[in-house]
Amino acid sequence: MRAASPWNPRFLAGLSLMALLSLSALSARADVFSLFPLSHAGGGGSGEAMEAKLLWSEPVTINGIDASLGISILDIGIDECAAKLKKAYPNGKSARSRDSIVFETTAGKGLKERLFFVAMPGIYPIMQFSMKVPDSLSTSKPQWPASMPLPSSSKPISVMSFPKRNSDYGLFSSDMPSSQCLQEISSAFKSNGWMRMDEEPASARSSGNGGVYLSSDSTKIAIASVSDSPDGGSKGAIYMRPLK
Repeated sequence: MRAASPWNPRFLAGLSLMALLSLSALSARADVFSLFPLSHAGGGGSGEAMEAKLLWSEPVTINGIDASLGISILDIGIDECAAKLKKAYPNGKSARSRDSIVFETTAGKGLKERLFFVAMPGIYPIMQFSMKVPDSLSTSKPQWPASMPLPSSSKPISVMSFPKRNSDYGLFSSDMPSSQCLQEISSAFKSNGWMRMDEEPASARSSGNGGVYLSSDSTKIAIASVSDSPDGGSKGAIYMRPLK
């Protein structure tokens, strides 16, 4: 079987999903798509300053507000990426982990640009996921999709819909530990006729806090990821899309 090409749109959709789901594991990553302001930030034109090559863009609706998602590549390492951002936008706001950077800058006309840079070893040095969103997004309230389970004692943080893919992504926070959240998600899917496709943890206290689910008619797939928060409770994400 031929390996998927990094230039194939379907493959890039998979990469964006990987990045989205990884946000729940690190608070710095979660900020970029929870879409509440990091702080006031100055600057603009980040694509030009970073010399990023745009591969793909598509419309997205976030908490009911229209926005856009772009995926680009940078032929530099994560340390050089951080240095270029600091030089080009000294007033910008950023947060960093070992292999990723979240950055925010103004984009003019009441817009903010959020960028998520992540190292992709073996694929490309840096993948850049960018969103331009209106300032009003910080006060918008997410409407959780009825088809997507939300654990009890949980609060929606943001809901993203991708019209071209007919897909939904939801991010939530919960007072419960991640293992309990995942149990409730799995139970809700099962009660609606969905089947779990990956191997379930042997114990409820297992560290395996993710699941893959298939609808009863085999037309949809859902992926859940939940991680414990350092300050207690947990954060989770669910991504749902059609198979065809």
